[in-house]
Amino acid sequence: MAAKLFRPIALLTALRFMSGRRSSRMVSFISSSSTVGIAVGITAIILVLSVMNGFERALSERLLAVIPHAEVVSLTEPMTNWQGFSAQLEARDDIEAVAPFININGMVSHGEQMRAVQVKGIDPSLQSKVSAYADYLYPNVSQSLTGREIILGGGIADALNVEAGDTINVLVPNESQPNRLSAPKSYPFEVVSIFRFGGQIDGLTAYIHIDEARVLANLDFGVKGLELKVQDIFTANKAAYSAGASLPMYVYVSDWMRANGHVYHDIQMVRGIVYLVMVLVIGVACFNIVSSLVMAVQDKRSEIAILLTMGASGRMIMSTFVWQGVLTGVIGVAFGAAGGALLSVYLGDILHGVESVIGQTMLSGDIYFIDQIPSELHLQDVLTVSVVAWVTAFTSTLYPAWRASRILPANELGGH
Repeated sequence: MAAKLFRPIALLTALRFMSGRRSSRMVSFISSSSTVGIAVGITAIILVLSVMNGFERALSERLLAVIPHAEVVSLTEPMTNWQGFSAQLEARDDIEAVAPFININGMVSHGEQMRAVQVKGIDPSLQSKVSAYADYLYPNVSQSLTGREIILGGGIADALNVEAGDTINVLVPNESQPNRLSAPKSYPFEVVSIFRFGGQIDGLTAYIHIDEARVLANLDFGVKGLELKVQDIFTANKAAYSAGASLPMYVYVSDWMRANGHVYHDIQMVRGIVYLVMVLVIGVACFNIVSSLVMAVQDKRSEIAILLTMGASGRMIMSTFVWQGVLTGVIGVAFGAAGGALLSVYLGDILHGVESVIGQTMLSGDIYFIDQIPSELHLQDVLTVSVVAWVTAFTSTLYPAWRASRILPANELGGH
């Protein structure tokens, strides 16, 4: 059926009708509006989908490269046999690497300035296996973190007005007398590097060597927990709980979805809304195709009657107007796909130019973990949107084309 609709003579007739000088200007205008509407809709949808892809990539390659995929924290005593636990967990197929840590909540001060901080004690050689934090150190001294040296988050460093080489004080609770109020313990540390990742992490985090963290936390040996890097970030919850259940102690299990999962869920929600909008936008544009074809049929009734009296079949008349609508859709799809692809590829440069003109940034690196709107074009998105648009455009041509095939020559040529 479909093959018979697309006949060469029908195509030539459709092109003749579309370019005929006697065509109504209103018909031509509505037909052009249909093409523009489809093109603009496809361009916008491809662009938004590319931005969603960009945020997903930034989430997996940037944010999850620094924050832990999952953590297993001892609820009672420290993990004294953490080396054995690490070997046990790394032997699992769903876990890539394990690193020990000790988290300490405290304050840092410099001069009259003071800020809250979460000091994280790490083993630099093991931490590099689970986190790319070293990529954001200025200068990069991750492997030489020893003694009373501290890596300070950029937000904290800016608030304290310190830089690499300065000395700050780290204040931690005094737990030697738990039932009495006492002054916090103060330890001097030299700032050897600044951690600048972006977002709230910079304003909360500091790194010290795990041996120094034991001193601050009053631990003679052991660690507070283990940080896990999993094979599949989207199954981190399952992997973490399974890993925690395999340890011979009570542990608290957490994963990245608990703290930052809202970012991923928001992306997926917006993606679903975009697909819904895609159907609506393309549907509205295709209604214009229906309108333009109905008006074209009305405008060409006498020509259709003449063709029928010359021996043209109803199927040939129908395929003529199907071709006319399909050509309108194909042109719109082609321009829309090309426009969406180009804008997606060069979105970063375009937005950079806009930011330079207006003097403002679209995303603030102090709030978000990225400082520009990302974009990543996927061929699958372009094909999906284009196919849906073309199928919708083709379907919208069937009723007006069928109406054209039902015209009676006798009524149109004055025989009634």
